[in-house]
Amino acid sequence: MNTVDLYNRITRLLKEKNLSRRDLSSGTGISYNTLTALYQRQSDMSGSMLKQIADFFSVTVEFLLTGNDRPPCAISNSIVGDNNPHATITVTNGETHTRDLTEIETELLRICAKLDIKKKVELLTFASNLEGVNK
Repeated sequence: MNTVDLYNRITRLLKEKNLSRRDLSSGTGISYNTLTALYQRQSDMSGSMLKQIADFFSVTVEFLLTGNDRPPCAISNSIVGDNNPHATITVTNGETHTRDLTEIETELLRICAKLDIKKKVELLTFASNLEGVNK
């Protein structure tokens, strides 16, 4: 992994969103001092930190590491509106498949849309753990 490219991508994302490293720290739960040490190459970034930063920016870890800008999932229509029976999801992994969201999926996305980034990361961690239990 080219760490210079990684930090350049993070810096670019911060600038695009008009955010600071303090905002990144607050939104991810990674301390400002840890972020500073990472930027100064005094520490290595863990996989969980990469995931937190990717989630904060709504990009993939793959994008942070490689610059490959293939979003794994694109959601269309207004899925967070009240009682939207026609919400759809498009998943792209080389191919595109579109299907209607279930009521439960729509409700989960509606709730998620109202959460701050820290809560979204917590929710994603919880969901990932659930997924691991179900395998």
